[in-house]
Amino acid sequence: MFNGFFKKHKQKLIWTGAIASVLGIGGGLTYYWYKKRKDETKEKAKREQQMKYLFSENSNAAKLALISVLPNIFNHLNEQYPIESLVEELKTQKDISASRKKQVWEKIKIDSLARTISSIYALCLMDTIISIQISMIGRHLYMEHTFNNKKIEEGFEDEKLKNHLSLSSDRVSQHRFLGYAAYFNDVGLPKLISLVENVVKAHVLDLSLKHQFATNDFKELVESIRKQIDQKLDNNEESTSEFKLPNLILPDLSQLAKDKGEENDKVQKLLFELSDLIESPEYGNVFRETCNCGFSLLYDRIEEHISKNAKRNDEVSSAPLRLHMVNVSSWLTKEFKVVMSKKEDQDMSEWGHVYVEQTHASQFLNKYSVLIYARDLLYE
Repeated sequence: MFNGFFKKHKQKLIWTGAIASVLGIGGGLTYYWYKKRKDETKEKAKREQQMKYLFSENSNAAKLALISVLPNIFNHLNEQYPIESLVEELKTQKDISASRKKQVWEKIKIDSLARTISSIYALCLMDTIISIQISMIGRHLYMEHTFNNKKIEEGFEDEKLKNHLSLSSDRVSQHRFLGYAAYFNDVGLPKLISLVENVVKAHVLDLSLKHQFATNDFKELVESIRKQIDQKLDNNEESTSEFKLPNLILPDLSQLAKDKGEENDKVQKLLFELSDLIESPEYGNVFRETCNCGFSLLYDRIEEHISKNAKRNDEVSSAPLRLHMVNVSSWLTKEFKVVMSKKEDQDMSEWGHVYVEQTHASQFLNKYSVLIYARDLLYE
């Protein structure tokens, strides 16, 4: 009976069996690829979550490192512009002549603005450089973590991975690399101060001490000063300015190439990579946008100060509120300490690191740091 049924439907059964086999194999393959895809998606999500966490830790480390170097910049600017001693002279010397008093205020007028503008530029420059350096090291450390936690087939070799591992495992070279941030404080900062001071003098030298500023007037003045400074700082390849950003940040790397040794080679690799990054147009844009964040806070704070001053004087007017140049200079003298996160006075304790928080939260800086951190990552 079965034989008869088989003979009668032999062709159908063969095709049914073949189709079932194909479907079975296809179903198995489909499940295999589905499971593989699901595992890869899960692994990728896990890796992205891990990277976000590590990047957040790196960002916090960069902010703490920035705060730790601010006292050096503060001291340098304070030595260059000892405005507090001039203010003290005005307070203590009751018999000071009118001509001397005017001379002192004229100097305070220029120095207070030059010092505050220099401090914001210095803050933003150090913030961007330290963030880039730590993102670079963080990338190498992440690759070391990936290598140690991923099974790699025996005999597997990758030059990029080897490079990451050689740099991530050498903590001495990393510390030496981070130490090059001090070059700006020693060499770049004096150049920046000189540039800012010359531009500020050209803009405010003829301004009367009785000149009155509304918030917009102050912003227009500072933006005009910034425009000239930024033209000098521009790292355009065609620019021959001695104030180009790369010249302020790093020494001549061609001289470093003469130093031999494995440790020096590793430091040089990191420095040349950093040099490539800061010479790019992208870095120039990131630096300018980070400065925009810092100066935006300066404008907000002087507007708040002018409003408070008007309330104290019971001024009610539909016209824009204004402040004399002398009062602006006095405010800038104190604001410099806020920029540098200096909290010596009790009434400054509430300010905290407002400028650091503002510049470090720059979207442009964060995006650029992410791109550096994720650069050349393997196992996509």
